[in-house]
Amino acid sequence: MRNQTQRLLNQVARPEVYEETLITSNGVPIALSIWKARPDDPCLVFLPATMTHPLFYEEFLDALALAGFNVVGVHFQNHGKSPRLKRLYSFDDMVQNARDAAGYARQRFGTPP
Repeated sequence: MRNQTQRLLNQVARPEVYEETLITSNGVPIALSIWKARPDDPCLVFLPATMTHPLFYEEFLDALALAGFNVVGVHFQNHGKSPRLKRLYSFDDMVQNARDAAGYARQRFGTPP
């Protein structure tokens, strides 16, 4: 469980299993939060509710990693840690963000999420 300082600084409780990366989706960068289990463990792609981001669910996603899942959390475009762009986005953009994150997960962990 994160302490108050970790929450304020947007840090995770177990940084040794957490990383972030940027991928391109719809021609714009989006951020992914990754909780690593073992390399051969299955992977899942986590889509947070709109108006939030994966770190809001950090304790749950970390628990999934402890249970043996690699987790890729999507920061939809213009949300969370994804760069802010002066561009409107649609539901179709969010679907494409999810598809691109699934493609990243498949390539990174070797099996379909």
